[in-house]
Amino acid sequence: MKKILSEKIIVPQGADLIGRLADTLIAENAEVRHGGYPVRPPPRDLSGVAVIFPNRRPLYYLSGRLAAGLKGPFVPPVLLSINDLAARVASLVSPGIADASYLDRLHVLFGAVRSAGVTIFPRDFGEFAAWGRRLLETVDEMEMASLDYSRIKSLAAPDMPENLAAVINRLPAVKDEFFAEMSRRGLMTRSLSLAIASEGLDTSKHFPGVDVFYVCGFSDLTELETRLLLRLSSGVARVVEIAYEPPRSWKSSGVKFYRAFDTHSQVKKAAEILASGFDPCDTAVIIPRADSLVPLLAHALGRFDVEYNVSLGYPLSRTTLNSFFSLIIRLQETRSADGGYLIAEYRRLMSHPYARAIFSDADSPAASSDAVYGRIKTPHATLSDIEATSDTSSRVSSLRRAHAALLEPFERASTLNEVAEGFSRLLALFSSAPVSRAYPFASEFFSAYERLLSDIARSALAASERMSRPSLYDVFRSLVGEVAVPFPGVPLKGLQVLGILEARNLKFGKIIVLDVNEGVLPGVSRFDSLLPSGLKQALGLPTYRDREKTIRKNFMTLVNSANEAHLIYREGGRESRSRYVEEIIWEREISAGRSLPESDIVEAVGVRSSAEPSVKPPVPKSAKCVEILSSIIFSPSAIDRYMACPVSFYFASALRLREAEEFSGEIEAAGIGEFAHAVLKDFFDAYPDKKALSSSAAAGTLSRIIDEKSPEFLGPSRGEAYLVREVARHRLNQILGFESARPQDFKVVGAEVKLSADLLISDGRKVKIGGRIDRIDSRGGETWLIDYKTGSYAVPSRKMRDSALKSRREMKKLIRSFQLPVYSWLYSQAKGGPAPRAAYYSLKDIKEDEIFGKSDPSDALGKIFIPSLKNLISEILDPAVPFVADDEDDVRCSYCEFSDMCGK
Repeated sequence: MKKILSEKIIVPQGADLIGRLADTLIAENAEVRHGGYPVRPPPRDLSGVAVIFPNRRPLYYLSGRLAAGLKGPFVPPVLLSINDLAARVASLVSPGIADASYLDRLHVLFGAVRSAGVTIFPRDFGEFAAWGRRLLETVDEMEMASLDYSRIKSLAAPDMPENLAAVINRLPAVKDEFFAEMSRRGLMTRSLSLAIASEGLDTSKHFPGVDVFYVCGFSDLTELETRLLLRLSSGVARVVEIAYEPPRSWKSSGVKFYRAFDTHSQVKKAAEILASGFDPCDTAVIIPRADSLVPLLAHALGRFDVEYNVSLGYPLSRTTLNSFFSLIIRLQETRSADGGYLIAEYRRLMSHPYARAIFSDADSPAASSDAVYGRIKTPHATLSDIEATSDTSSRVSSLRRAHAALLEPFERASTLNEVAEGFSRLLALFSSAPVSRAYPFASEFFSAYERLLSDIARSALAASERMSRPSLYDVFRSLVGEVAVPFPGVPLKGLQVLGILEARNLKFGKIIVLDVNEGVLPGVSRFDSLLPSGLKQALGLPTYRDREKTIRKNFMTLVNSANEAHLIYREGGRESRSRYVEEIIWEREISAGRSLPESDIVEAVGVRSSAEPSVKPPVPKSAKCVEILSSIIFSPSAIDRYMACPVSFYFASALRLREAEEFSGEIEAAGIGEFAHAVLKDFFDAYPDKKALSSSAAAGTLSRIIDEKSPEFLGPSRGEAYLVREVARHRLNQILGFESARPQDFKVVGAEVKLSADLLISDGRKVKIGGRIDRIDSRGGETWLIDYKTGSYAVPSRKMRDSALKSRREMKKLIRSFQLPVYSWLYSQAKGGPAPRAAYYSLKDIKEDEIFGKSDPSDALGKIFIPSLKNLISEILDPAVPFVADDEDDVRCSYCEFSDMCGK
């Protein structure tokens, strides 16, 4: 932290900063002795002291410490967080200024973007909202740094996309216009209040009775925060800084590690740790991810007869109430042009517990909708059609009441105010249905939603800005996503449940930390800012590395201050333990002078309970099953599926099961891949060779094809679809540059080519093999087969011997995928010539991975791939070999559509 104050008290690591501060305040206001007898003027008056912390939570602890130490009545100090200080001074310097809601800030920013001439962002406010959050963070960050951008000729890096460079170079103008308009409207943001306070703070005027300011527990201040705290020294009052000594290493003693497999196993271990004994007033459970809160309260803390306080924000979007409102929104978004609702979604809404709570009579909407569900034979139906299908007048009446409350108000909505009014009426209905508030924290969640709807109603935007139905609900979802339900936890009795930020500057004898996983601690992404990291560093703005250092410092201080620290993490699939765990283990091994076995360091949380489903036994092959398998066309994807997991192949190819298609409202990865394939096919049909690719019209044609294909594969150009399309446009233009650099003899001779052939397996039977090749190239007289990949892919190992593989597990380890070898074989069979070369083409990294390496393709196919394929298919058709579940790959199992059926 920058040195901002002359008087400074350094608190060593492991000590109690708040206790040290309380002792200092009590000592400075000690009792006076006269004639050997203490004279204690009641009450003790500490109003001449102001204490400022980064957040409010330590202030409550300080009050408790002072009360315990003074043992009598006292006038408390002025207690402020730095945000409280800024807001208090800003309101005195600029009377009438009010906090701006997220919606107000978003709308003002939308106007600032248009005024600054930024054209890449959508002209419609609803579509702009998808960008708004990230852009708001960026302009706020720029204001907090208080840089002089007039001396910088260009903010953009030379290799930036042209559109992004245009936006970044206009950001200073956007920022200036945004904050100017906020000031004109009398609206305040955190950065604006800091700017006003850092210029206008006068301690003698704004804090006339304060003789000393204690600035406590700060590190890594922004420029505006530094300026504000420096202003404290401009008056006659003393200013004293109290801070922890920067941590140099982890305290490895007293730290225990636990490896769990999911959230519930973490919660189970937390309960076991608490059951071994704890002092509720000196224990805290730290939750970096709010998702773990409800399981913790339901399955761990509820076991103990002790008080506890929760002090962290829980996402409103994760609440049961929001899931109910989301069903209403989804029904409106999927409503057909003639007003028909998706019947499957309609039934889900009417069956929701909250709908049942509102309409709890005998002829409830759930029962009435169940009665008519089987009579409606179309995917969509209007409300009048549904009501007309009811067989009794009481059911018609029940449905009409439900329709009037749940659906009809939103059919006519075109502004956020109208949406808010509809949901507000629903919340009013809940007030007469107590069961609806019986869920954990229901009152807090309802109150948070009521505040959000009130903020929308108070915004001038909500009454004036009309939007299309998709944009309207996109904006509403973004507003919900910004709300964290607060649990202030002001009472300090009992066990504390804290977020990682709320635990700053606090000391506990025992801490239990859940989700100590990489990506959670530190929970910082390299790509969470509109500005590239290199540019931010050049401008003096904090980068993700700076945030990582701050999180590490705070977490290290928390762990080092505890007598017992129990760190629990999830492991399996893509999840791994945090780098902090690795650092502590490393320091422990250095102290021991040797490498320590994992079992000596980490305790594995018990396996899943027997109540959970176990992996199903092998599935035998019936005569009917073998008959079905003998008649199918084996595609490369089906072959790879069997190689990865025979049971998955059984469900997909023998039983021909398919995952039910549901509307998710999100763009799936498969849809993005199909979009890229379709664009590239049409483009190479028009520009198949080097000469055509180098023409000036190529880029324009590519952009036109992108715009034509986007609605079909990505949906309307709004929100996420707009972002995906623009990212794809940038990436596809990079691909065009890559392809334009090909040699002169390069030519695309085919795209989306379907081929099939018979394969003679070992027992003399023939099976049909078929597939579709993404692209066929001619390069220097050689034929190349290309398979586009938007995600990961597996290239055969170079360590294979020149002979057939017999074991499926060995093939999975070495061959990894039969896709391109099969395509190469199919092409050679169709053309009656040598096997062509083949390569995966990564559209993400814009590179090719050739699968045969230095080997001759025909030779590799003849010696390794095709004989191995014959062995694999013979196994598939062998009645004596059952289908078994292969659960070695946790990641694949976690994404498998049949995981519930096999018990994984």
